[in-house]
Amino acid sequence: MSKRNMAMILLVVLFAFSFIILSHAPRAIAKTYKFSITLSELSPWYAGTKMFADLVKARTDGKIEIDIYPNQQLSGGNLVKGLQMLQTGAIDMAFNSSIHFSLVDPRFIVVSMPWIMPNYEAVDRVLDGPVGKELMNCCRDNKIEPLGMAGDGFRQITNNVKEITKPSDLNGLRMRIPGLKMYISTFKHLGANASAMNFAELYGALQRGAMDGQENPISTIVSAKLHEVQKYCSLWNYSYHVIILGVNKKLWESFDKITQKILRETAKEVCFYERMLARKMDSELVQTMIKKGVKVTALTQEQIEAFIPLIQPVYKEFAPIIGTELLEKFRSVGQQ
Repeated sequence: MSKRNMAMILLVVLFAFSFIILSHAPRAIAKTYKFSITLSELSPWYAGTKMFADLVKARTDGKIEIDIYPNQQLSGGNLVKGLQMLQTGAIDMAFNSSIHFSLVDPRFIVVSMPWIMPNYEAVDRVLDGPVGKELMNCCRDNKIEPLGMAGDGFRQITNNVKEITKPSDLNGLRMRIPGLKMYISTFKHLGANASAMNFAELYGALQRGAMDGQENPISTIVSAKLHEVQKYCSLWNYSYHVIILGVNKKLWESFDKITQKILRETAKEVCFYERMLARKMDSELVQTMIKKGVKVTALTQEQIEAFIPLIQPVYKEFAPIIGTELLEKFRSVGQQ
């Protein structure tokens, strides 16, 4: 046998042996990441997160798996601690409210200002435009890479005392609000007795009568069953609830460019889906509340405008805290 033939046979044997080894080599081991959300499995937050987890797993060929932790389980129900855990990397990914961000960076207060975005058209102009990108950059300053902004709908008001249709109806009502000074100031100027309380404690406080009422998006109210312990709901669209899909910045920088592209593009789809789902659920869940005996009142534009003069001092108070330029940009785009 010639040396050439011997060499060819050896080459074939080596190739076959290599093929056998490669065909039996283990695939890349999937890595699992923790994704935290504040609300329950009944919320649009969860639906959006589930969609994100499923799409990312499929698009990375199973290399990235995401475990979902609803009800702020990883932080024991503490909303600010949950955000801080995302910053440190104890939580990998999360949907966090802009309100949570506001407690560590006051610039985020801007999207929650009363009636700064009066309708959904204004919301989309703001979040999807240049001023929305400015807000995303604020996330990066806080060790979080933002992949997209979704929303939980407009925050509405409920209580057990009376129907609210005009500012004087709020006089003296004990209202639970999130731990944000801007909301405290807003309700103070509207005449209510407002105080902050951990969301996890809210149901019990309303049930016991320790609080008369609260304000939240409709999907949050129903998913947390708050409508079961409230008699009245007024739809007044006073503040839009933005939620941000973020990844721990150090973790984000560890991903290769292809993975980053998959995550960012998937997040964009998911945030749009979650935003639209929340809007659809709002109209459906209002009917759920009505069936449970809640009197739901949709305020007219004329009725809403009666509240606007009373909250102008809030804008004056928080302009230097947010930054006058940023506030005016949001106000200008939102009220076009």
